[in-house]
Amino acid sequence: HHAITSQRKAEDLEGLRFHAFVSYSQKNADWVKSQFLPKLEGDYCLRVCHHERDFIPGKTIVQNILRCIEQSRRCVFVLSSHFV
Repeated sequence: HHAITSQRKAEDLEGLRFHAFVSYSQKNADWVKSQFLPKLEGDYCLRVCHHERDFIPGKTIVQNILRCIEQSRRCVFVLSSHFV
């Protein structure tokens, strides 16, 4: 809750593109896409970096991850048995 309410100020994203970068196991992809992202982006109006949409083709995965983390206020890890 604190992360959501503290990100509502426009100046909090000054120089950044995303409120959060999300990392998760591909085995949790259906839940992330159908439940988690719609909640954060729809209900809370947060800009979330999602690799399927925001990674740049032609760049390596590592380059994309680093770029997105640098452009995000926070990193969110969806921890599950599949992730660890």
